[in-house]
Amino acid sequence: KFCTEEQLKVLLLALRQGSDALRSGTFRLLLPEHPQLLAYERACGEERIRVCCNFSGAPAVLPPEMQGDCLLCDGVENGRMEPYGLCCVQLLHH
Repeated sequence: KFCTEEQLKVLLLALRQGSDALRSGTFRLLLPEHPQLLAYERACGEERIRVCCNFSGAPAVLPPEMQGDCLLCDGVENGRMEPYGLCCVQLLHH
């Protein structure tokens, strides 16, 4: 279920404030050739967060690069991203 725009803004700001990677980490583009998705990784020290956004009006499959602990997902269910869905994950440490 999608959050309201205002709820999503509050959640994204809180996530960013609590993450060195999202505030000042390095940036690495993932899936640069994907026609629907913007996917990237931010990293700082041991913290690695990946973000994936479906910027199209059509559903998309959540890519395997987005496996990790879900920090915030909106419009994502059973490996499928709804149009304009968002997924943020923290990569698991082994």
